[in-house]
Order: sequence, then C-alpha cells, then structure tokens
Amino acid sequence: MKTFLCTLLVFLSFVSYFMLSRVTSYIHYHPIAHYVGMVVGMFLLIYLMVSKFTKLRMAALIFSIFIICFTFWYTTSFSQYKDTNASVSLGDSAGSMLNQITLVSTSGESIKLGTVIKKNRATLIVFSRAQW
Repeated sequence: MKTFLCTLLVFLSFVSYFMLSRVTSYIHYHPIAHYVGMVVGMFLLIYLMVSKFTKLRMAALIFSIFIICFTFWYTTSFSQYKDTNASVSLGDSAGSMLNQITLVSTSGESIKLGTVIKKNRATLIVFSRAQW
C-alpha cells in the first residue's frame, strides 16, 4: 500500500502539471511544486526499498524515475524557445486593416474597431478559439 501511495504521488504530480497547463493555458518552464512532489515520492520509494526490498518497489522506483526524467526533459525543451515579440505598430498595413473591422457589441449594434482604438489608446484585442 505504501508503494502504491508513493507511486501515486509521483504520477499525480506529473498529471497535475499537464492538466493545469491545459486548463490555464500557461505552461511553466520549471514547475517547482510538481518537481518537489515527484522527488518526494521517489525518495519515499527509496526509503521503502532500503527498509525492505521487493521487485514491486523496484519497478515503482524505475517508473517514477522515468516519469521524473520525462517531465524534466519536456519542460526544459520548451524553455529553450526564445520569446518573440509580435506587435502591430500604428501605420502598419495590418494596423490599417484592423481599423476597418466591424464588431458586434453585446447590445447588438455594429462598431468599427478603428473608432474603439481612437477612443481608447489602450485597446486589447483577444482572439479566442472558444466554443460557446
């Protein structure tokens, strides 16, 4: 039972990183809390193996080490990408195209995006692939 719980701690730390990154759309390059959960589970498995060696504990430890190595590789491979700043400055052809877009407000009236940008200099445009 202790072996199962330690392995479950490693596995849930692994799964929680991927589930939270998908739900929040934010990928942590070095998720320290998840690493700590996995390492604690692995050290508990080592402690259990020192007290009493079984093949099941050895298999659980090998599985845990594989999960930790995979997670570390996965997160560090994404941290090597450089941040790129993509911006549309005023006067660009894309900027003039944005001014011509017609939006529909929540009350149902049509609004030109150019008038919104002229009224509010700090306008944030969010494109979403959400299903409503």
